Amino acid sequence: MPSDPSLPRPRPGDVDSLNQRAHNLRHADTRAALGLAEEARALAMQLDYQHGIAQSTYNISLCRFILGGQEDVLEPANQALSLFLGLGDERGAGNAHNLIGTIHSRRSRYTDALTAFDHSLEVRRRAGDQAGEAGTLNNIALVYWDAAQFPEALENLLASLEISEAIGDHLTSAYALNNIGRLLAELGDTSHAIEYFERSLALVSESNDRALESSIRMELGRALAKRGEPELALAQLQHSLELSQQTGNLNDQGLSWLALGIARQQSGQAALAESALMNALEMLRQTRDPAGEAETLRALGNTELLKGAPQEAIMWLEQALAIATEHGLDQQLGKIHRLLSEAHEKQGNPTRALEHFRAFYQSQQRALGMETQRRIRRLLSQTEVQQARREADAARHQTGQLAEALTEAQASEQAQRSLLEQLSSQAEMLKQLAREDGLTGIANRRWLDLQLAQEFERARRFQHPLTAILLDLDDFKNINDTCSHLVGDETLRQVARLLRDNSRSLDVVGRYGGDEFLILLVETGLNDGLTVCENLRRAVLANNWAALHPNIPPVTLSMGVAEMAAGDANPQDLLARADGLLYRAKNNGKNQIAAEL
Repeated sequence: MPSDPSLPRPRPGDVDSLNQRAHNLRHADTRAALGLAEEARALAMQLDYQHGIAQSTYNISLCRFILGGQEDVLEPANQALSLFLGLGDERGAGNAHNLIGTIHSRRSRYTDALTAFDHSLEVRRRAGDQAGEAGTLNNIALVYWDAAQFPEALENLLASLEISEAIGDHLTSAYALNNIGRLLAELGDTSHAIEYFERSLALVSESNDRALESSIRMELGRALAKRGEPELALAQLQHSLELSQQTGNLNDQGLSWLALGIARQQSGQAALAESALMNALEMLRQTRDPAGEAETLRALGNTELLKGAPQEAIMWLEQALAIATEHGLDQQLGKIHRLLSEAHEKQGNPTRALEHFRAFYQSQQRALGMETQRRIRRLLSQTEVQQARREADAARHQTGQLAEALTEAQASEQAQRSLLEQLSSQAEMLKQLAREDGLTGIANRRWLDLQLAQEFERARRFQHPLTAILLDLDDFKNINDTCSHLVGDETLRQVARLLRDNSRSLDVVGRYGGDEFLILLVETGLNDGLTVCENLRRAVLANNWAALHPNIPPVTLSMGVAEMAAGDANPQDLLARADGLLYRAKNNGKNQIAAEL
């Protein structure tokens, strides 16, 4: 049938307009965006407008991915990439690479995801697409998150945030802030995580990205539930679910149901929790999200545990473990092993319980060990200082019309005040995150107390040995008096290094205070503990201390070593016996080991 000559002929600009409208709507009303993208593609095909075909194919793949349907979204994404490359459109190619990486990441194909994201990063940098570069860095961080490589995730998030803030891209900044909040929540710093979520929410409220708002409210609700504010938590989670239903994002709906289920679980609403989790499981399976599915199965297992049904719990948790193992979801594995340990213990199977607890402990050490904490602390500290400097520079620029002397004085004062304010606001967070002693780099007193309590409980539960070594430097005051406090500090650092280098990775080594150190020998009895002590004593004695200072007095250790006993009611009893033995070693002439034999 011939076209009506009275109607205006379609033009490439009409296709571009449809594609732009689809792009603008993709996170507000994805179904409507998909309709516009399909209309744009049909018109572009009619006109043989290659760029319009490429952009509409990309939009169709993106919208179908967001909606979580069963269609193959990877094929049109690859088609769009080929078209963009053929047209020499680097921005389009960067977007397509990024979408392909996101699809692979959702399906836990992390090697393929990182390859695609690396291509996206390269192309976007070459094209000068800073907003796109920041977005890709954020997505790379999420791959590291699923692999429980938290410092690497944080590095990429901070890089994304720096770029997006520099170009004034509030939406990409909101993404990065939200994910930094998730990381802090994972580390147990709930209060500061909430601050990041609220900052992110304030930025996204200026846009029409309801999908991101849904994600932020979901994370905020999770954090509020952890902090013991169930009413506020449920309100945020319900809002998150409603937003995801409005946008049509099936994966977001599944994640919102998951968060609602966990929050209701924590509030004691078992039936409602189970119903929400089953909704989540159905949707996350439909969108082929292994990470979300594994977390939902873990939550269902926890629901059965709370109901006093360990066998049913094991059924759900074994499914979760299989998925997490198959897809390399390290961020999930430790939590699943912990619940399996509890379930087997309740079932009266201590051997299996111990196996899963060991797997949990090893996973926890890999993900949240001392090196991880040190790197995260350093990254956060550097970021806050850089932020303070940027604000100081801005202050100097604003006061540039004043006299030079006055300007410099005020800028200097404001820079100092800004830096102090930033460091002050971060102090509590760093206090929570920092597990290491600032001087020596090994565990600090707070972390030692936490580890002692955990290892004491684990040893009592599974009936395996635990040995504590309390030691200090003999006549340490003489080193400070003879050679200076700087030499004394370096002595402590070198002793800490020797203790760490001559201990196993699973043992806990820390500075207990002053020149006193504590070592917890996990699953180790007294006889083996004495061997460790002698090796440590000899290592310190054999160290080349003269290289530090020619007049340094002899550096030796006195040690008290005690094994956990049946009569120890709490960790302090074990520590008190080790402390008494340390004093015995001191009184008997120093440079020796005292133990209960």
